[in-house]
Amino acid sequence: MLATHPRPQRFAFIDGLRGFAALAVVSYHLVFNTELTHAIVSVLPTAIREIAFHGSLGVNVFFVISGFVIAYSLRSTPMTGAEVGNFIVRRQLRLDPPYWCVLGIVLLQSAVGRVIPSPVEHPLPTVTELALNASYLHKLAGSRELLGVAWTLCIEIQFYLAFVALLWIASIGRSSRMPSAAIACILAAATGVASAFVRPDFVWFGPFWHYFTAGALCVWAIHADQRLPLAVLVTHSIAVAIIVPLRGDAYATVVTSLVTV
Repeated sequence: MLATHPRPQRFAFIDGLRGFAALAVVSYHLVFNTELTHAIVSVLPTAIREIAFHGSLGVNVFFVISGFVIAYSLRSTPMTGAEVGNFIVRRQLRLDPPYWCVLGIVLLQSAVGRVIPSPVEHPLPTVTELALNASYLHKLAGSRELLGVAWTLCIEIQFYLAFVALLWIASIGRSSRMPSAAIACILAAATGVASAFVRPDFVWFGPFWHYFTAGALCVWAIHADQRLPLAVLVTHSIAVAIIVPLRGDAYATVVTSLVTV
């Protein structure tokens, strides 16, 4: 018999924050990721231009939300091999179809570009490039990226795998004195703070891991019966707020994480 999962609770605040983050990211791309960027920037007021530029921080908000949602969905799930496999399959069934459809459109655009002249050249991808992009491995493999914004999906997949691995390690290390929830909390905070020392390179999840763990720690702090998760969340947030600016990133990046939590 298949395991049944309770209907997920809706968080109106999270949904609203997701919409705000999406609009922020779209504003950035509309202004700074177009052939008309120079013309648009030249006519926009400085305040609007700065708001649009910092709209890219919406990606960090998405990473925190992702940590919150995934931790909440797995809060009562035992980390057995079957449950890990079930989680991975469910996530891929949700992500893969729309992503592959967009890749298909990109492929069609490249094919049409070979017939109809276009000011922007879109060479057809090789089979290897297409396979690596479809499996979210193109950034790690150093292959050509067919869809520029897909780097965030690659990071998300790495988040999921790292998080279930963390929960699994916590489950096998549990004892009468240290339950798996406490171990997971400490591991998430420790690895999250460590990741804040790494400068982003948009290839692997490491430099962004502290956003995901912030969301996960928030869930545990809200739903745990103990004070440990809240104390760990506060410690994690303060440590990240201190470390990230030191590695050269803007303070706005840290504020994004803290405000989201």
